[in-house]
Amino acid sequence: MVYETQPISATLLTIPPRYVHHERQWASQICARRGWRFCAATGEICDGEGELLADGLDILTASLVTLGWIVPREEGETKAGIVWRLIPAESGAAKAEIVRVMGKANSDPKG
Repeated sequence: MVYETQPISATLLTIPPRYVHHERQWASQICARRGWRFCAATGEICDGEGELLADGLDILTASLVTLGWIVPREEGETKAGIVWRLIPAESGAAKAEIVRVMGKANSDPKG
């Protein structure tokens, strides 16, 4: 099934923690830099080739926090934000890491 997707816009590529209301804002920035797209009809996030990456921004955000690519605000404003150096430069490698983490979460009997 093919959905019409639209790019995720990000006016700034680094939003300081004091201006972030939720970590989803940082996840949107990562999506914008990677060229990942949002499907308005379903809420799904797709990679640049149109393959499903996550069922929604909340799920993607949780995966990015698990990977350590986003440090949540709860850990302190000086540490909070996107850890760009941990995100693989190659888009396929970044996608593989996300899929791996989401696969673990889906197979976890607690979650």
